[in-house]
Amino acid sequence: MAGLLIEQVTGRSYGTEIADRILAPLGLTSTTVPGNDPGLPRPALAAYRTIDGERTAVTDMNPSLDWAAGEMVSTTAGLEKFFAALLSGELTSPHALAQMRNTVSMGGMGFYYGLGLQRFDPPCGDSVWGHGGELLGYVSYAFRSDRGRAMTMVTASADSSNELSMFAVATAVYCLK
Repeated sequence: MAGLLIEQVTGRSYGTEIADRILAPLGLTSTTVPGNDPGLPRPALAAYRTIDGERTAVTDMNPSLDWAAGEMVSTTAGLEKFFAALLSGELTSPHALAQMRNTVSMGGMGFYYGLGLQRFDPPCGDSVWGHGGELLGYVSYAFRSDRGRAMTMVTASADSSNELSMFAVATAVYCLK
């Protein structure tokens, strides 16, 4: 819906708006909205999925499958830079950021969701903010604490999002001193 709204209000593609309003100002030169381009920037992690009982390469795919809901491609450094800017208020107003941080429980395990922003509450204290993504064999999570500690986790050849692994890694990252 957000992509359609962007295009209706601006009269331009949402990918162009994202590039002009977010990627270019932040210097995210390794982050793209590839549209129908099936290639990933190299070096890319190769991914495979089990499809009809066979291991199938899914690295080269059409990322527009998820359009505005998930066709962006980035690096771990790009994700960190984006979340640092978003959570510092550089990309939106204080009111809009507060609304994004207004989250609801997603069924336990300390995981909450708001307006495009996910919150995870590690068992040791402070909340961390970010988002996960999943598309044909790739799963990623990027989180940042209000104190500036960042974590990005990417899994290639994943058959599911496996939140338990993310919870374990995030707990280790944010709870170890």
